[in-house]
Amino acid sequence: MKFINRKRKGTFIEMSPVSAGEATKLIEEGKVSCLKPDKKLIGSLKENIEAGWIARNSENHNDMWFINLDYAMENYSGNENLSFGEALEYIKDGYLVQRSGWNGKGMFVFLVNGSRFEVNRPPLNNIYEEGTVIEYSPHIDMKTADGSIVPWLASQTDVLAEDWEVIKKV
Repeated sequence: MKFINRKRKGTFIEMSPVSAGEATKLIEEGKVSCLKPDKKLIGSLKENIEAGWIARNSENHNDMWFINLDYAMENYSGNENLSFGEALEYIKDGYLVQRSGWNGKGMFVFLVNGSRFEVNRPPLNNIYEEGTVIEYSPHIDMKTADGSIVPWLASQTDVLAEDWEVIKKV
């Protein structure tokens, strides 16, 4: 299962649940490091350890470590079942996000950064003189099920939903 580091956005890891006995064995064999609750890595075990998670770097599967359950709950969240507020933070950081409750396949929302450009075609040249430089404000667009891109405005249902998922950074 993929998880997102809440404190360092963009850091994805894969985690699998592990019993205390399995974790102890892996740590003693030197296959994983142990991350203590005080966030310091230790190479060997000096005290009893509880069940937790074996984490793998998504980009380097040989990079593995043990995370105890409390630390995992405090610092990591799954890339799904996010609130709108959490999803919005990822949108602002350049990620594509979607709702699992949306019916269309391949639908997602994303941030369009603001820009400046010169007016050179309708309908803007019917409002401004051609060549006028205007500010195009940042906004959120949606890729629809038919592949179109449209401006997007969250509904009340979207804002209150807890089924948001992070797809990837663009």
